[in-house]
Order: sequence, then structure tokens, then C-alpha cells
Amino acid sequence: MRLDKQAEQRQREYYAAHVDDYEDKHLSNDDEHMRALAMFQGLALGRGHASILDVGAGTGRGIRFLQQVFPASKVIDVEPSRDQREIGHAAGLKPSDLVDGDATRLPFTNNEFDWVIETAVLHHIKDYKAAVSEMCRVARVGVLISDPNNMGQGSFLSRLFKQTLRGLGLWNAFLRLQTGGKIYKFSEGDSVYFSFFAFDPVPILQQKFGRLI
Repeated sequence: MRLDKQAEQRQREYYAAHVDDYEDKHLSNDDEHMRALAMFQGLALGRGHASILDVGAGTGRGIRFLQQVFPASKVIDVEPSRDQREIGHAAGLKPSDLVDGDATRLPFTNNEFDWVIETAVLHHIKDYKAAVSEMCRVARVGVLISDPNNMGQGSFLSRLFKQTLRGLGLWNAFLRLQTGGKIYKFSEGDSVYFSFFAFDPVPILQQKFGRLI
């Protein structure tokens, strides 16, 4: 997903180290992303769902949910981590359902899928704009984005501080200073992650789709 080499190595080592307990420690059947998928189910029922692409699918939790609620649909997951894919394959997903791929260079044709979705992926991608552009390119009906919103996290003073810096155009400079020029951060709970503002993809989405929810 186009990280620098040091960040990419740390991310791969993280997934390899958590291969046996990843879903238990990182996923919940009632987390915000499962609720987003439940809302997506209702949205897709009214707009068509013959084909769905899940970008950055991890262990394939999204595809397992979508295969249950849309058993007649073609659902494909793209995930660059071999360790994550192996968990999904061991859980019963076919290699043709959970495949290797880069979110910033999707190996699919224009409008190949009705929907393209992502859950908790964009904040791991340095060039999220390239990923969102690719999602829009291969989606015919729409795109679902469910991701942490950095500007909405933290205490009131923390949010005010971040939003003030962003408003002054100083947020990226602050991040470079804070991270020693790396831009990304690392945590044991989330591996390598970048600052992601949920509304940043809106202009890209509006170029393809007329309505945003």
C-alpha cells in the first residue's frame, strides 16, 4: 500500500506476530465497522448488489458477512498481507475470493463492481487519495468508507487543537515535527497508521457519484 520500506516492514512484522489471535484481539461483532456493514446491507438492497469488492479485507470478516447476507452476489476481497489472507483461507474462504492486491493499484477494470467498500483501511495507507480514486474507478453504483476520523478523536481540547492547526494549514507540518518526518505512527493496537480525516475523500467521491450519505 505504498508505505516507505521501514513502515512496510513494521506492518508486515506486526501482522505476522498476531497471526494466531488477530481476530480475537482486533475485531468485534458489534464494532463500528460491523455496524457500517449492516447499514450497507440496507443501502445495497435498494440499489443492486450483484458484485462487491472489499478493499484491504484483512482476514476476510467483511466477505464472510457479505456472503451470508448476499449469497447470490459476487464478492471479492483484496488484501496485501499474506499472513492475513492465510487466516481467511484457513477459515474457509477460497483463494479466488480473498486475493493479493494493492489498494492504490486495483487489478480490475472500470466499473467492474457494483460496490467497492473498505473498513478501517484508509488510515493505514499513506496515499489514501490514490486508494479512494481506485475504489471510485472500479465501482459502478457506489463506495462505502468506514474509517477512524482523526479530527473527531480525543478530548475537546485535543480536537480543538487539531482542527485549529488544520484550519491554519499547519497540520501536516505539525505531524512531520511530531513524528520526526515519518508522518506515520505505530501502536500495538493498530500497527502503522496515518492521520486520516473522514471528510478528506469527499471531493474524490463527488467526481464520480452525485450523492453522499
